[in-house]
Amino acid sequence: MYYVYMLRSIPAPQQTYIGYTTGLNTRLTSHNHGQSKHTAKYKPWELVAYTAFSEQSKALSFEKYLNPIPEKHLLANGCGNPLIDMPSVSWEVLKPIL
Repeated sequence: MYYVYMLRSIPAPQQTYIGYTTGLNTRLTSHNHGQSKHTAKYKPWELVAYTAFSEQSKALSFEKYLNPIPEKHLLANGCGNPLIDMPSVSWEVLKPIL
């Protein structure tokens, strides 16, 4: 599976990050260990949402679609509920389980 995911910084909840991976747990650990220059400054991170794709091209297209969207449109009331209306894609909203 191919995943597009959204992270939220724990110390700076207004900071979000959207990425693509084939291993959610490994990638979250990588972000929280400062191994990504884009997320190291705001670690630790929590996984807010993800969606899975069976085709890599669709996952990459969805990530590209989401990245230019301002984070204020991705989070509702600071609680991490995505506001994107995409009928063909459903986010799985998670509680911190990792």
